[in-house]
Amino acid sequence: MTHQLIASPYPEGHVVVRPGRDGAVRIGADRYAELRDAPADALVPVWLADPVRAGWGTDLASRLIGETVLVRPETAYGYARASYELNLGCNYDCEHCYLGEKAFAGMDWPGRERLLQVMADAGVLWLQLTGGEPLIDPLFAETHAAAWDMGMMIQISSNGSRLDQPRILDLLTSRRPYRLTLSLYGATEASYDGMTRRRGSFRRFMRGLAAAHEAGLQGRPRPPGRPARRGSRRPAQARDCRRLAAHPARRLHRLHPPEDVRDLHAARQPLLAGAGPARGFLPARPARPARKEVRHSAGRPRKEVKRS
Repeated sequence: MTHQLIASPYPEGHVVVRPGRDGAVRIGADRYAELRDAPADALVPVWLADPVRAGWGTDLASRLIGETVLVRPETAYGYARASYELNLGCNYDCEHCYLGEKAFAGMDWPGRERLLQVMADAGVLWLQLTGGEPLIDPLFAETHAAAWDMGMMIQISSNGSRLDQPRILDLLTSRRPYRLTLSLYGATEASYDGMTRRRGSFRRFMRGLAAAHEAGLQGRPRPPGRPARRGSRRPAQARDCRRLAAHPARRLHRLHPPEDVRDLHAARQPLLAGAGPARGFLPARPARPARKEVRHSAGRPRKEVKRS
């Protein structure tokens, strides 16, 4: 199903989100029930079409609920977020990496499909796909597509070296992640290749970043922040990376949501009127109410983590 909106329970109520975009519309339980119980040939209600148009610039006034809105079911478990390490391999050889030998390991497809279904049944709405390097995973496309089709909002943490590949771009533009987080290992070719210990990695990163920007994918570079050994030049390198990532004239610029969404975030403008608890367009980084979070590491299941 190629849905444009996801209506989902959330630990403090219900939200409507748009795949590939930041922000959310908070709705009450009665509005959620209206969407859940509506016939497939019913039109998207005005109370939802108006804030969607104002917040994301998308006109759904004449669209059918059945072809537009994926309604996630209520769950007794109350999970909202999960992080899934697809593999333990990487095409870089960074000295500081916790993976060590980077021996590739990951679940087969039946295991992944079952894991994704377990997360969906637990209520996971925001899912981070990471690694290792997720884009080199042989089952990345199937994993991303299955999670997206289940109604999860996908964040991908990657080194960006494979983003210019047509198969990857086709996948990410047809099933858009709401955020790409790209590790930035250097501000110059020499420093970047020196950190990754892979000649040509900076050029591959730049090609991937340019391709993601041209495709309109939302993301942000993540400069290195680890402490350096005494005598190392890495503190200066990290400062250069942060400066380069923040500079608006650089091609390594931040891939922001559109201006209208940013303005709504800043103004906290209320968008949705009607019955139920407090409503409005939420910030780009969803609020963190009391929730449960579960993480899965390829080959190393982790304990559940409860946060408040």
